[in-house]
Amino acid sequence: MFLCDALMSCIYSNEQCFNKAEDYYLLHSGKKKDSPNDNKHLYNYFQKNFVYHRYNKVKILFETIVDVTFPSFKEIKTFLNRRDNIVHRFALAGNSRMEVTNADKSILEEYLIVAEKFANSLYVSIENKLK
Repeated sequence: MFLCDALMSCIYSNEQCFNKAEDYYLLHSGKKKDSPNDNKHLYNYFQKNFVYHRYNKVKILFETIVDVTFPSFKEIKTFLNRRDNIVHRFALAGNSRMEVTNADKSILEEYLIVAEKFANSLYVSIENKLK
């Protein structure tokens, strides 16, 4: 949710980002430009067409629209498999569905540190770019 909100904030608070988002939308959606007073199409497109934990695709969005260097997501991706197992598989591991994925407090705290580092890095890049 953070990445989607961050991107949408950039699009709707900065005219250059808005124009780049509009260009991206027109190029990738195959649609014609709607009425200039109706910006719901952008919001809907960027909300509904992207899975924001698919970092390779989201990286392209941020680099194209906001023109920032997207932070490394190598560390955060190490937690993605574990997160998927907990959220989608009721804590049963991927290939061996009989192996339980533990989510103890120390793992969650470690993830929070990595997520905060990632989010802060992105925030600083955006802040420096849009000053």
